[in-house]
This record gives sequence, structure tokens and C-alpha cells, in this order.
Amino acid sequence: MASILYTTPPYTPSATALTAAQAHNTPVQIAQITFADGDTQQNFTTNWGLPASFPTWGLPFIQYYWLSQNASPTSFGTALTFGITNTNSVAVNKTSIGVGSGGVVQVILRRGDGPYA
Repeated sequence: MASILYTTPPYTPSATALTAAQAHNTPVQIAQITFADGDTQQNFTTNWGLPASFPTWGLPFIQYYWLSQNASPTSFGTALTFGITNTNSVAVNKTSIGVGSGGVVQVILRRGDGPYA
């Protein structure tokens, strides 16, 4: 499994997800996920405890971009998919395990409720 570094400000970057108390007042969470070539999944734990209906509406909002890749983006077909069926985490899935398909991806989750969502 890939490794994750939770980097949501103002908290100290950590391999440990925010607690439910911290997450309650944090409408946006950020993490850097490092995928090796053979890695296929990493869970991004939010501890938001979102309402059961949120995944039905495609929430939380997900943005991502590659910070670094092991090979040129044109040399392999790496894509990410996201599983949002759990109200406390998002599954980040890498579709390729080919040589050079790994790298570091920045994932930003927005809760989807409230004025700052």
C-alpha cells in the first residue's frame, strides 16, 4: 500500500489522520500520497463523519495533481479513481502498476457543506 502524509494546515504534517475533534472544524483536508509503481490504493481518512447521503451526491469534493512522477506522463497510462462510499475516508486508487507509474500526488478534499466548503 502507498504511504500518506497528512499536510492540512495549521496542523503539523503527519502520517496520522486528524482526530474527529480536529476534523470537525476543518472543511478542507490535504494529503500527499506516495505511490510506488506496484501500489494500487491508499485510504485518505478524514474523520468527518459525513451524513450517509453525501457519497450519493459525490461529496466530498476531490481535487488532485501530481507533485512528481517516476516517468513522463506520456509514457504510461496512470490515472486515479476515487471511492467515496465511506463517510470517514476516501479511497485513492492508482490504475496502473507499470514501471514508472508511481509518484507523489497531492489530494485535496473539501467537505461540501457550510460556507467554506
